[in-house]
Formats: sequence, C-alpha cells, structure tokens
Amino acid sequence: MSYEEHDDGIEIDGTVLAVTDKAILLDISGHGQEWIPISQIMDGDDSPSKGDEIELTITTWIAEQKGLS
Repeated sequence: MSYEEHDDGIEIDGTVLAVTDKAILLDISGHGQEWIPISQIMDGDDSPSKGDEIELTITTWIAEQKGLS
C-alpha cells in the first residue's frame, strides 16, 4: 500500500478506475479498490480521468475508515 501520513491528512496514490460527481474509485497498490469521497480530498486532482495515476491527500478520518492509515 502506498501512503504517507501528514499532520493534516494521509497521502495516497493509485489508478483511477471510475469518477462520479461525488467520489473517485481508486485501485490503491497493496490495498485494492476504494471509493474516496471528493469532499474528503484535501489536496490533489479532484477531477481526474479514468486510467490516470494520481496522488491525493485525504483526511485522516476517511483514511482510518478505509483502513489506509
């Protein structure tokens, strides 16, 4: 799993599998697929395209909920 903890959130990277108005489905290396709500993205590309490799900083709360921290 690729993530790095920051004081203000958790940095993750992955491949975009799908995008909706409210969330991004990522294939996170070593963790599998997770829907990340756009409202929980603190930094990074919040409007990527399918197939993009992206890095995001997400809230610590959502990272804990998804088992990413």
